[in-house]
Amino acid sequence: MSRHLQSYVGFAGAGIVGEYNAYPDLKEYIDANVYPNGTALIKDIQDNKCILQVVLNYSGKDVFSLFKVKDPLSAPVVQNRLNQNILGNDGSTLSVKTIMYHSDKDDIIPFEDAQKYATEQCARGASINFVADSGQNHIGEELNRATDLGKWIDAFHKGTADSACK
Repeated sequence: MSRHLQSYVGFAGAGIVGEYNAYPDLKEYIDANVYPNGTALIKDIQDNKCILQVVLNYSGKDVFSLFKVKDPLSAPVVQNRLNQNILGNDGSTLSVKTIMYHSDKDDIIPFEDAQKYATEQCARGASINFVADSGQNHIGEELNRATDLGKWIDAFHKGTADSACK
């Protein structure tokens, strides 16, 4: 995992647990290739933790040190599930109005990837209002846009949310 992402390794842990719970083949692979501290991490995250707790609890942790194999992501079962679960890879189109706030300085999800996804979804007929901001990292963007998002969700439920592709 890149050094700049180690503060957010909890996201990876939550992702691993989600995939672990969803796919028996991946669960089998992880169970066979994780050290006891990896098993403990999985059990801890499964214990109804919110994402903020997970991110804070595992900040700076080397997720790869939990595995007995040098490159756990290179296994065919892992590659298959990763490719299957890349946002937009299944060709589906969002059927619900959506808003995406994204900063050009996001340190977790590259801005270009998010913008490309929104553009592709709009080309397929989705309704996504993509709001580009500048200068905020991932958490900063979330915190700065929380009130706006709350207002948008309220408007969504009233049927007045702006979700026009822009």
